[in-house]
Amino acid sequence: MRPVADRPRPLRALFVIAPLCGVALAGLGCGTVLLVDSMFRLPPGDPAVPRLAYAGGHVLAAGASAAVTLVLLALLHRVDLDRPREPATHESPHKRGL
Repeated sequence: MRPVADRPRPLRALFVIAPLCGVALAGLGCGTVLLVDSMFRLPPGDPAVPRLAYAGGHVLAAGASAAVTLVLLALLHRVDLDRPREPATHESPHKRGL
């Protein structure tokens, strides 16, 4: 790994970061509302409680996954993970004794 210079990339922000932010906010918000509704607003015997809790869990998982992806992208923002290029040698592996 090595640091790299930051270049502006407006398309990456438009096509990657903005949708991830939208999914994270919508997923965490809607999932929380669904879980709170299923736990506190509906009576315990209502048949919709398990369905709302199940849907809320799925939506929360999608939102949390998008949020974790955003955190990972922020941490790796200025890091180059590409392998450094080695100078080309014209020796064969047999001549070097490998």
